[in-house]
Amino acid sequence: MLLLPFFIMSFGLCATERKVEPKRPDIDSKQIYKATRKMLNSKQNLRLLMVSSGIKVDKWKCLISKYIGKKDGRIYRRLETDVKKTRDKFDQIKTTMGISVRKSSKYYPYLKVSSLDELFPRLETKIQYIRHAEHMTCFVLQAASNDGGTIDKTENHRPGRRLPCALWGYNQTRECEMNFVKMCGAGTPVNLRECTGFEKGKSQSRN
Repeated sequence: MLLLPFFIMSFGLCATERKVEPKRPDIDSKQIYKATRKMLNSKQNLRLLMVSSGIKVDKWKCLISKYIGKKDGRIYRRLETDVKKTRDKFDQIKTTMGISVRKSSKYYPYLKVSSLDELFPRLETKIQYIRHAEHMTCFVLQAASNDGGTIDKTENHRPGRRLPCALWGYNQTRECEMNFVKMCGAGTPVNLRECTGFEKGKSQSRN
């Protein structure tokens, strides 16, 4: 999941760095941590809903994250494409991700994400800051650095630059999209009508 891959380069986040310096709002770090951890621990599938403008959405159509289980403090989810059959060519993804949700004494909570498959050697452990989270609805991830971030840089880097973001959740909502724009700037929604198993407005059970 994520979470682009994780959700694109580990929830999907590597692109040209932007020069805009976003203002850091007052945040409830504890609430963000708890809300995100609960969604990642849920058996409900998570979908990629929006990415920062400039990232090619078509390249990562219909990314979906499926819960596998948890062990030794890590959450395991399957990241794969879930696009309807078409004649168009698109990149297919299918990999298992190991995720750790971490608190930070200085900045935003963050995810440590790694691919467990040899097919994705670029997905060594990456850092994704959790910029925003709505209870059992959505969360916004932002790359820790232009190359996705590494664990040894986490405590020395703060999310101050306008780096690419990804919005993950269960369904597209105006509130989640507006919070994405507030945190990360302009974004491009994923067209979920191209994805299998998705019906707009359909309620889904969430564990």
